[in-house]
Amino acid sequence: MARKRRRGEKKRTTKTTGASKAEKERGDFDKKLKSTKTREERRARYKRKQDFVLFGIMFILILAIVGGYVLANEYFLNGDSDSDSQDYYQIPSSPGDSQSIYDFPTPNPSNPSNTVVVMEIRDYGSIVMELEDQKVPNTVANFKKYVQDGFYDGLIIHRVAQNPKVVQGGGYYPGMNPKDATYDPIDLEIDNSLTHVDGALAMARTFEINSATAQFYISVGENHGLDDANMIQQGDRGYAVFGQVISGHDIYRTINSVAVKQGTEEPASDIIIQRMYVYQG
Repeated sequence: MARKRRRGEKKRTTKTTGASKAEKERGDFDKKLKSTKTREERRARYKRKQDFVLFGIMFILILAIVGGYVLANEYFLNGDSDSDSQDYYQIPSSPGDSQSIYDFPTPNPSNPSNTVVVMEIRDYGSIVMELEDQKVPNTVANFKKYVQDGFYDGLIIHRVAQNPKVVQGGGYYPGMNPKDATYDPIDLEIDNSLTHVDGALAMARTFEINSATAQFYISVGENHGLDDANMIQQGDRGYAVFGQVISGHDIYRTINSVAVKQGTEEPASDIIIQRMYVYQG
């Protein structure tokens, strides 16, 4: 039964006032706005994270590309590797060749007081080299130490370059496993009468002038662009010639023409220095 309203009593109402409606609508709008801002902030934060990750990936890729380029081009005639190395390879007791392939004509050096060194290359034969003891004594003494230590025995000719045309060895075992030099680098020693004629024997080094240690190369044909007199004109220094081949020219020319691994100057098959020794006569 409905309650009767007493005289003078106001009628109750459940209607919301205009002010209350406005406040409620404004509150709802604020919530929606806040929710919208929160979503936008989340999206912005996510976008920033994405941008940061993409930037990081691009930066790493650029570093890898630049680093690879620098490593690939750091050495014109590469000197010693900074990598730690071990003796990965032992020379077999039997070379698998008849000794006759290592036979060579009796050396006839231009100066009888000069040192003669023989390099036996497996499957190819012997290259005989005359060292210029009087003209570049420090460079020759350094090379002779490595020869007499047996350092080069079992290493490979690891580079057969075409521009400039050289064959290079003295730093790697088969499989391109590096062998560290055992003596300190030597200062660049130049005698301008010794130039990059065909068969010239010279020290390899990095772009650092006084960095040569054990690696050497033989000039295949004339490469006078590597001479000190020419490189000084370009604001650089040349490479130290310290000897020349006196027999076995056909051998280094043949080696320089072998197939290489794709995109490299590395022979497709190992070319092994069986041994290197000072010729005693």
